[in-house]
Amino acid sequence: LAKSIDIFVNVDKIGLVDCPVAIMHGTADSVVPLCNGEELFRSSKRPFRALWLDGYDHNTLPSQDCAEYTLQFLEMLKSNRASQVGRSSATLFC
Repeated sequence: LAKSIDIFVNVDKIGLVDCPVAIMHGTADSVVPLCNGEELFRSSKRPFRALWLDGYDHNTLPSQDCAEYTLQFLEMLKSNRASQVGRSSATLFC
C-alpha cells in the first residue's frame, strides 16, 4: 500500500472496524491507486463484496452501478439486523 498517497493511513485503521465494510473503487483511479482499495478490502475484518469499476477514475464512477451496489450493501445490513432480532444489544450486528 502506498502510504505516502494514503494521507489518512486507512489501512492502519481498518482493522479497528468491526462492522461490515463496503469498498468500491475505479481501476483507473488517478487520485487513489487501486492497490489502496484492494489492500483495504483484504485488511477488513468483515468485507462486503468489493466493487471494482473497470476503467473508471476517482470522480467518474458510474452512479447507477454505485447506487445498485450501495442498495445491495444496505439490504445485506437490513437482512443481518432482522436475523438478530431478540439477541442482546451487546451481540448485535452493525
